[in-house]
Amino acid sequence: SLPFHQEFCVNVVDSDYSAVSYLGGVAPQPNLVTVARLPGNRTVYRQAESPAQGTSRPRGHPTWFGAPMSLKAPDTWDAPDEVATTTLTTRKGQTYTVQLEGWYDLLRRGTRDLPMHQYPFTLVRARVMDDQGELVFTRPLWLVVVGQRRRELSLRDIWDAYRQRYDLEHFFRFGKQ
Repeated sequence: SLPFHQEFCVNVVDSDYSAVSYLGGVAPQPNLVTVARLPGNRTVYRQAESPAQGTSRPRGHPTWFGAPMSLKAPDTWDAPDEVATTTLTTRKGQTYTVQLEGWYDLLRRGTRDLPMHQYPFTLVRARVMDDQGELVFTRPLWLVVVGQRRRELSLRDIWDAYRQRYDLEHFFRFGKQ
């Protein structure tokens, strides 16, 4: 019923909205892509391997989830599907390098009413480095990108969209005051 539902739209939200109850409701929207911060203690999954060509599907419940990827355990991660870098310049003129890594078509566990295995997403890890190559922040920023048209956004587009959320949040805060 929204006037822009026919247009490509990017919704950028904080970690409170990375819950299955929210993402499961917006994921089916055909033109909406949601970028949400994901807490660093979550586990996501690769898609399950398909049965070999010519073999019959095993009996029982279908396997939806493949190997787990715990965000706090780097030994469970595969190599990223895409890597990009960009720069970040602060208001004081300090320039940092931002390393972006993306994993495509990952899954999350859902509920009976919100089957998240039907909505693969892109996972992005952002790390900010100074000019000596040292991490500026000890923990990386994890972003989940959900939506049917999520591949239309590059890793840099996702980073830029999420960075703009900061200004909007302060606008809402001051507007309420």
